[in-house]
Amino acid sequence: MHNTNRRAALRNLGEAHRRINDLNQAIDYTQRSLNLSEQITDEAGIILSLGNLASIYGQQANFQESEKYFKQQKKKALAISDVASVAHACAGLGEIYSITRKDDLAYQYLNQALDIALDIGERYVELETLIILAEFEEKTHDLKSAINHWQRALHLSEKLNILSHKENCEQNLERLLNPN
Repeated sequence: MHNTNRRAALRNLGEAHRRINDLNQAIDYTQRSLNLSEQITDEAGIILSLGNLASIYGQQANFQESEKYFKQQKKKALAISDVASVAHACAGLGEIYSITRKDDLAYQYLNQALDIALDIGERYVELETLIILAEFEEKTHDLKSAINHWQRALHLSEKLNILSHKENCEQNLERLLNPN
């Protein structure tokens, strides 16, 4: 199998194992994909693998490793002007900082991700960031902003026809607007 195909296959296997919560195997496959991408100087593959590793470590609640990989992803993406990956990395960092209660950093990175996503029309990153922002604002007791972001996320999830996100938004809006 050609290195490019093997790299993609390893990354896909890593993603499949992440989805079934077999995180150690997911890390192994994704790290192997990253190594191959580095060997053949495939910048896009490196950036994807770094983002995937960051997400896997976040799923493991290993936030220090997650932060490290999101920062690497952002740096690599900036170097080649991959703006969508910069937005993804910023959203990931914002979520990590929200979870670890670094509220100023969370707010900064989430807004940066949202601004980039809006600028380039990256609708899925926009949707994911709106949801993370809404959750963050609830946690920091900014309910007016949280409701606004949940409503925007609901509208976008309907537009993109992503039913699981639509249902999540509806449930959260119902809970916030009708607390009894």
